[in-house]
Amino acid sequence: MGSKLFNWAERHGYRLDGSNPCRHVEKFKEEKRERFLFAAEMARLGAAMAEAERGSREMPSVVRAIRLLILSGARLPEILTLRWSEVDFERGCLRLADSKTGAKVIHLNAPARELLATIPRTESN
Repeated sequence: MGSKLFNWAERHGYRLDGSNPCRHVEKFKEEKRERFLFAAEMARLGAAMAEAERGSREMPSVVRAIRLLILSGARLPEILTLRWSEVDFERGCLRLADSKTGAKVIHLNAPARELLATIPRTESN
């Protein structure tokens, strides 16, 4: 991320050309990984979300987004940028025009469909 920021700064005249201190630093190779929550972790997360819903510290939309992430298996940016026009209630899926892998369809289970049906629709959301 740092290298990209320095490159952007050079392109826009905030740094001298060729002054990126990250230029010759080798990037760490990330290994693909898959991680699932254990039952005890899922129970703690559920309890924390229920407590957040009872209190007034968290916005309800935040808790709903976390629930939808868990129920759908979607990526975080896919849920955070989701538009109502991409929710196909009739077929029970999300039709994403653009995601990390391009256009895709995410099929929704009954709890995910029920959750979406309870979310209030507003013009800016």
